[in-house]
Amino acid sequence: MKKQLFIFKYILFCCYFASFSCKTSNDLPNIYVGEYFDENYRYTLPVIIAFMGSDTVQVAKILNEGIKVNIYMLNHDSLIGKEKYKYHFGGNESLTLTDEKHHFYFKKNSSFHQKEIHLSGKAYEFNINDPNNDLSIIESWHFKDDSLMINRDYYYLNELCHAEVEVERYNILNYDNKCRFLVFKGEKSPEIFWQIIPSKEDDIFLFNYNSGNAILGKSSSIHTRNAKKFSVSEKQHLYQYYQFKNKPTPINGYNDLKRNMVKNCSSTHIDGPDGYIVLRFVLNQQGEIGRFELELMNRNYQPAKYSFKSVSKIISEAIKYKWNPAQIENEVYDCSCFLIFKIKNHQLIDVYI
Repeated sequence: MKKQLFIFKYILFCCYFASFSCKTSNDLPNIYVGEYFDENYRYTLPVIIAFMGSDTVQVAKILNEGIKVNIYMLNHDSLIGKEKYKYHFGGNESLTLTDEKHHFYFKKNSSFHQKEIHLSGKAYEFNINDPNNDLSIIESWHFKDDSLMINRDYYYLNELCHAEVEVERYNILNYDNKCRFLVFKGEKSPEIFWQIIPSKEDDIFLFNYNSGNAILGKSSSIHTRNAKKFSVSEKQHLYQYYQFKNKPTPINGYNDLKRNMVKNCSSTHIDGPDGYIVLRFVLNQQGEIGRFELELMNRNYQPAKYSFKSVSKIISEAIKYKWNPAQIENEVYDCSCFLIFKIKNHQLIDVYI
């Protein structure tokens, strides 16, 4: 056993050394980053692939506490290890590995040397811009030793209409002194996976391989606003509410929610056209809602605007209701959901999903 362990460590050392002295026959950069799909094309862990020479490839999976490395020999059209994968190069930009059930797709990732990074005690502000969301969102991230506090402020027409806070456990992982990754820890495996890209000394630039989005965090002071606590267990892939056999419902049913919301908003003059206010949100396992998106449209389904008071009132009323979360075989799940508020003659007249 000790002899086998020594041989493995020796191979790993040789491959590591080769990464500094060899290039692939395809003249590709030595690091590709991608995501893994199973036969149902559900996202699982992102992985890193690094070419160590013309006939060797290294696949590294991101874990909560570190990076697990597997080494394979490359032989023209297959990777020879525990499993065989056909591979295909998409020019210099991508690499695909497939077998009968699995699919790895990797995008080009430049190799660069990065200095050590320490985030504890630092705070950054991110402007989350989404052209499909009528809310403007500003996230303030405050890093502590082993946790990250994310304060999320929602603005409509430049006024604050809601604030919430989430807490994440995180880790910073180093790969070959070329790439550093920010990992949001899950119970068994990472939930979200960011690559830390060099930026100005006081700022931070993150690329999320789960979603393909890049965000720039400007160095800021620590956020101290009081906000509603919200948590989501499933951060990597959220199913839509209608994909569950036991669909989520308000505690007292949709009719009760509709009746009370229409009643509670009856004194509010909805300043805007006849149309619809669509509120999308995440429904968590505790039956609470958060992570809001807003879409405003007239009755012809064209973009519309309503007053800040109208939008703020509807969001504040919607948050009051507890839900029965989505379930599969008595296990509860987080999911994406939405409510549609119908506006006519400056009044809320109906709520439906």
